Amino acid sequence: MTPKLIDYTYSGNKIPSYILNHPSVETVETVEVKSSKILAAFFLDFTVIMTSALLISGFIQLSLDSFMVTNSLHNAFENIQFLNLTLQFLPVFYVGYFFFSYFFNHGQTWGMSVMKYRIEMKEMNFRASFIWAIFSSALVMTGGLSFLLSYKWMQRNHLGEVKSHDHLYYELMMVGSSPSTNVLPFSVNQKMKQFEETYQKAA
Repeated sequence: MTPKLIDYTYSGNKIPSYILNHPSVETVETVEVKSSKILAAFFLDFTVIMTSALLISGFIQLSLDSFMVTNSLHNAFENIQFLNLTLQFLPVFYVGYFFFSYFFNHGQTWGMSVMKYRIEMKEMNFRASFIWAIFSSALVMTGGLSFLLSYKWMQRNHLGEVKSHDHLYYELMMVGSSPSTNVLPFSVNQKMKQFEETYQKAA
């Protein structure tokens, strides 16, 4: 006896039609990108970089202090100003943080992830990641003053722009139209015709 599978299903629960519909191009383009949220994302990244740099500097200082066994070494070590040394290397921290975030995370830092934004760029593109890392570092070091001029310049030169967090998903799920494939060269009759032409030439 073959069981009826309909008896074991929840036929009353149906998936809403709006979930099954593919998002259109207009849905992606109507997502509003606010400059205030972009600056807030960079401020969060600035907080992460400064906190990490100070923690690393403090950890190195405490680790090296344990090797100062004599009083003369300890006094000379205390004269080293680790805070100034850390501030001098901050541009390197900025560029490194933004570059590796953009390069390995498809144009998104931790701050942008919180604000649901992402920079539109090719995946693991060295040039685009480095340019955006320089732009982001300059923006953070100038307190956001370079955002008004630099961001418009990068948009005009087609170096990418800030989009919504899920624009990759929307573009992946959009229904695309592909051109029809010409199957004539792959047909058996066409191959036989080519074989006969080759055979006649050989004869």
